[in-house]
Amino acid sequence: MAAPTDRVSASAPVAASRDADARDADARDAQAADRPATRADDPLEDAARLRTALIRVVRRLQSIDVAAGAGFTPAELSLLGAVVRRGPVRSSELAACEGLHPTMASRLVARLAERGLVCRDPAASDGRATLVSATANGHERFAQLRAQRAASLAAALERLPLDERVALESALPALEVLGDLLASLQW
Repeated sequence: MAAPTDRVSASAPVAASRDADARDADARDAQAADRPATRADDPLEDAARLRTALIRVVRRLQSIDVAAGAGFTPAELSLLGAVVRRGPVRSSELAACEGLHPTMASRLVARLAERGLVCRDPAASDGRATLVSATANGHERFAQLRAQRAASLAAALERLPLDERVALESALPALEVLGDLLASLQW
């Protein structure tokens, strides 16, 4: 009699997983039903929906970032990433690319420097300007944080149906171009 019980307990995780998948699908269907019907020819409505969706995703990602980066604020994580990607960069350029007031950027750079993640050196061409660069520790820590954040997002993406994951992957080039375009616009 023990064998049937073992079979049931071994299949319980599979059944629970199927139940969870069904609940997820039901929740997505309910969310879709709650969304207002939109006209395909209303670009403002499409833009509003895209903005709302992106904001929701960014907010969730920021909470993941803060959890993964224990001890870092979202602004510090973003600034560290900008320094790692851009290499030695003037403080003023760093503030501009991050959309920060120069004083705030300077404070964030000082915090990162205290942790040994970035260093500040005078610019050779202009002694008044400061170049900020990531230290070896800064590169390493950012790579760790990036991997943790990517793993968290990958786990969430795995829960999406394959066709939705493919649609997101297909949209990546357009989203990257949109991000560059928005960064270049003067409001």
